Order: sequence, then C-alpha cells, then structure tokens
Amino acid sequence: MKTNKKIMLVGWFLMTGAFVFAQNQEPAPTPAKSGIVLHLGPSVNYFQGQQSGSYQEFERKRINFQLNAFLGYLSPRGGASNSIGVFGTAGYTNEYTLDEILSIQDIDVINLESSSYNTFYQIEGGMIISNALRLSTGVGSQDYSTALSDESLDYLSSTAGLMINFGNVMWSLDANINYGWDYTHTTLKFSTGLILVF
Repeated sequence: MKTNKKIMLVGWFLMTGAFVFAQNQEPAPTPAKSGIVLHLGPSVNYFQGQQSGSYQEFERKRINFQLNAFLGYLSPRGGASNSIGVFGTAGYTNEYTLDEILSIQDIDVINLESSSYNTFYQIEGGMIISNALRLSTGVGSQDYSTALSDESLDYLSSTAGLMINFGNVMWSLDANINYGWDYTHTTLKFSTGLILVF
C-alpha cells in the first residue's frame, strides 16, 4: 500500500509540474476555426514497475515501443486551443517486462511462451488543455500466451502528459498508471515520442 501511495504521489507531482510548465509556455498559434484533429506518432516507453528503489537504476530491458493516436475535436479559445477526444495506444511488451508485470501482480503462469512481442492496447477518453497538457483515463489490456492458450490482463489506465508544440510536430512526455481489474497492484510507465498533427 505504501508503494502505491508513492506511485500516486509521483503521478500527482508529474501532473502538477506539467500544468505549471504548460502555463509558462507561449501559446501555440490559434487555428482559424474549430474542427476535427488527428495526432499520430511512435513512442518509446519505460516500465517503471512498482518498486520505489527502481527509480535509481535504469534498465534497458524495461524499454518497449508503442504507437499513439488521438482523434478529437479542437476548439480555439483565446490564445490557445483545447481538444477533447479519444486517445489510443498499441504497442508491445518484451519478455523481461512481461515477467515483471506478472510478478508484481502475483500471477504465477505455467508454461508461459517466450516472446519479445506481447502486445498491449489502451484506449482513454480525455482532453488536451492549452495545446500542451494531456489528461485522460480509460482501459487497457496486456496480452500474453501460454502453451495451452492466449491470455490477457485487463486493467484501468490513466495518463498525464506534456505536449511541446513545434507546429505540425509535437514532442510528448507522458506518465501512465495501470491499476484495477486484473491488476492487484498499481504500475507506472513513462513514455516519450514525436506526434504528427493532421
């Protein structure tokens, strides 16, 4: 329970820091009119896990890759733009990270098949405030296979992130927590990548 509180506290500080940073940024140019907006781009994520001690030690084996998308409605207001819509993420979890996830969730899998491409999916509803601050929450699923069948872990997913605007390209910095349903313990991962704006 103490570890969960630490993770939630880190998430809170990330959200607060992102909001303060976003407020100090120069507003992006206001689009001529409101309308549908699409974001699409790749990211690299780092599975932090649950152990607070892991913050002091970087492990390359915890790195995985994902593709991010956002489809929403953009509304220019004042000197900045706000968007509301749906965020989607699809990626893979390598064998080392999957073992960490199963261990943290106290799941003992018999005859787990070795694979470097255990797919995961997340879909969240939320908003982008001032074209810079992302807040969203939704659901996710982590797939894996055993010698007998294909299995999955379902969980709730929430994300806070900062989006630095370079015009038609954005640099995203996100903190994502997974909890609930099949996840008895909260886990945390960080991601960063480039987003194309259409």
